[in-house]
Amino acid sequence: MQILTSLYIYPIKSTKAIALQQAKVEELGLFLDRRYMLIDASGICITARNFPKLTQVHVQSFKNKLLISAPQMIDITLDLNLLDKAPTPAQIWADKVQALHCTTNIDKWFSTYLNTPCQLVFCDPTNKRKIKEAKAFVSFADAYPILLINSRSLEQLNCRLENPVSETQLRPNLVVQGDFPFVEDTWKRIKIGEVEFMLSQACPRCQFINIDPDSGKSNAKEPLQTLASFRYTQGEVHFGQYLIALNKGVIKAGDEVIILETLYPAFYSAQSDATATKKTRINIEYLPLNVIKKGNNQGLLLEQAEQAGIPLPHACRNGICGRCRVKLISGEVIQLNDSALSEQQKEQGYILSCSCIPLSDISIDY
Repeated sequence: MQILTSLYIYPIKSTKAIALQQAKVEELGLFLDRRYMLIDASGICITARNFPKLTQVHVQSFKNKLLISAPQMIDITLDLNLLDKAPTPAQIWADKVQALHCTTNIDKWFSTYLNTPCQLVFCDPTNKRKIKEAKAFVSFADAYPILLINSRSLEQLNCRLENPVSETQLRPNLVVQGDFPFVEDTWKRIKIGEVEFMLSQACPRCQFINIDPDSGKSNAKEPLQTLASFRYTQGEVHFGQYLIALNKGVIKAGDEVIILETLYPAFYSAQSDATATKKTRINIEYLPLNVIKKGNNQGLLLEQAEQAGIPLPHACRNGICGRCRVKLISGEVIQLNDSALSEQQKEQGYILSCSCIPLSDISIDY
């Protein structure tokens, strides 16, 4: 029997997971999941991709209040009955939304912790963010309301890693124990507890999963690099499945996962070029600056540029927003995620620096 083993929510986007024994499933996903997020002075969402220490922020929910704590910070309480609720423009990757402001004291707390000006906003229930591919809505999650992973699939990943990772490092909402690894790739429609779900698509992964949720430190390569060696397809590295709830209800740890409809799974490469290639030194030419910097054929282009002191435009670091788009003039790269590029842009030679790895000497324009 396939069962639901764990449930998690992240009330504030990119913060530490909260484990639950049961959860209410609503139109926007699990109750309270990613209903709050931080934005910068321009209204752009702030995530752990840029500020890994966000993963060390712990949020507890009780009696219409959120108790927020973090290392070297005094705990602070957000009273949900005393929110400012001032309309605040915000942007999550390519989506522009109207959010609602929380309180100035919470803004100051997070600005101090992250050492950057920011505001905490919450999801306006009257201004819904629509999912493009389906007649459904999402709060402040990256793309879809709910993320499911299979513990058997995680075991397959961990047996390839020198240092195994926990399930919370993959940022799931639901963890199931499937009959075998990656059986979730074949599911189209399932039922858990009182709720029926449609599986929308596989989850493309980025360097966020390289952040250790216990320490808040980011690994330059793992587990994303190993995952790319056997879960790479059409420019993306997949792990887990996005879900859309078809009705409201309650789900509990221990509930059976009932398979209602299946499909043929995607084909994944047995080994990607990104991990098959031995590490070598390469040259990266930044044409607008007329500068050539040393690099390698293992790290992401954006990260190598930052290490070399070259400021490339970026935002999501996940291949979603397209802000890190640069033009490959010469050389070869492997693109781990290109979902933010149109077919025309791909034909014109554009790549996403946040999710590509140089394989040879390259020249880029931007």
